[in-house]
Amino acid sequence: MSLDLSASVLPPPDGMVSNFDDPPSKNNALGLGAVSLMLIVSTLAVAARLYGRFGIARQLKAEDVLTICAYAAFVAAVWTDLMWLQYPGYFVHAWDIKVETEISALYYAFLFGVFYSSALGLIKIAIPLEWSRIFVPPGTRKKSYFWWGSMFIVTLQSLVLVVITILLNVQCIPHEAIWDVTKVAGAKCFPLPILQKVSASTHFVTDVIMVLLPQKVVWSLNLSMQKKVGLAFVFSLGILGVVCSVFRLVDTLALATEKDVFFFTSPVLLWCTAEMTCGFIVACAPSLPRTVKESYLLRKIFGSTVSGTGPSYSNHNGPRSSYNALSRKRNKDSMFDDTETGMPLSKLDRSESTEHLREASSNYGDATFGGGIMRTTQVTVVKDKGSRNTGEPQVVSAWS
Repeated sequence: MSLDLSASVLPPPDGMVSNFDDPPSKNNALGLGAVSLMLIVSTLAVAARLYGRFGIARQLKAEDVLTICAYAAFVAAVWTDLMWLQYPGYFVHAWDIKVETEISALYYAFLFGVFYSSALGLIKIAIPLEWSRIFVPPGTRKKSYFWWGSMFIVTLQSLVLVVITILLNVQCIPHEAIWDVTKVAGAKCFPLPILQKVSASTHFVTDVIMVLLPQKVVWSLNLSMQKKVGLAFVFSLGILGVVCSVFRLVDTLALATEKDVFFFTSPVLLWCTAEMTCGFIVACAPSLPRTVKESYLLRKIFGSTVSGTGPSYSNHNGPRSSYNALSRKRNKDSMFDDTETGMPLSKLDRSESTEHLREASSNYGDATFGGGIMRTTQVTVVKDKGSRNTGEPQVVSAWS
C-alpha cells in the first residue's frame, strides 16, 4: 500500500486542522537569527586563529588542520540548518507537515547528524592536542596526568567520531530508507535514539573533563595572579559547551519519547549548532591574545588596551621588523606571548639547571622549541656621555 504524500505526518489533535501553508507554531525567525549568529561567531574565531598562525607565527600544526576540517564540516551543518527553515521549518508540529516534506526533512536531519559528528569530533580532538603541546614539555609526558587525560579525550573522541559516522550511514538497509519513508516497509533499521543518547552523553562527559583538566596546571604556573586568572578564564570557556551539551542531552531524551519528532528536533539542531560554536571558541581562544597583540590593525582598533599588554617596540634599537622577527622566533610556541612566557608554559623542578634546557633543545630541535634556551646571559652596558665622560656601569637583565 503506497503512502499518500499529500497527507499529514500525524493526524491533528481534536479540534485542530492541519495548516501546511503557514503553521502557527513555525518560528523561522528564531532559527535563522540563532544560526546566523553562531556562524558569524565561529567564523570570526577561526579567522582570528588562522591569521595568528599564518600571518604572525607562519606555521601550521596538526591541530590547525583539524580545526580547518572541523570548520568545513560546521559550515555544511549550518547549510542543513538553513534548509530546515524550508523543510519543514523550525518548531513545526508533525500534523502541519506533509509526508512529501517529511522525506526532505529526514534527509537534511540525516546530513546534519553526519556533519555535526564530524565537526564536533574533530574540534574536540584538536583542543586537547594543542593543550598538551602547551602544558606538557616533551620528555615528561608519561609522568603527566594532563597528558594522559588529553590522550584519553583524543582516543575517546576519535572512536566516537568513527563509530557514530559509520552507524549513521548504515542505520537502514537500503540506505535510502534512512529518509525515504516510502521504502521503510521493506527496510531493516535499528533505533536511532540509542545512538543519539550515546553521542550526547559522550560529548557531555568530555566537555566536563576538558573544563576541569587544565585548571590545576594553570594555577600552579609561576605567573602573576592577574595572568593566572586570565588563563583560568580562557581555559574554562568550555563551561559554555557543557551548558549546551546539557540542554542538548535533555532535548535528545525528550525527542526519543515523542511522536511529534519534527517539533522536538528543532531545539536539538540549535543546541548542537551552539555546541559546535562553543567548540570553536574554546579551540581558538588561547591564540587570540597573541593575534590581537601582534596585529597592527587590531592594535589600532583596541587602542591602549592592547598596547598596555603587548611588547614595547620603542625601547629597542634597530629596525622594528627585526625585533618582530626576533620576537616571533623566541615565542613561536608560546600561546600567550609576553615577557613572562618566552618558552612553552611548563614547570621545571628547582634542581634543574640551564644545562637541562640546553639538553632539551639538543634533543628536540627547532621543531619543538624553535632552538630552545641555550644559555642565559648577563649584559653589562656602559653609558658614554660626550665621548669622554664615562658613567658607572649598569647591569641590565637580558629579559628586560
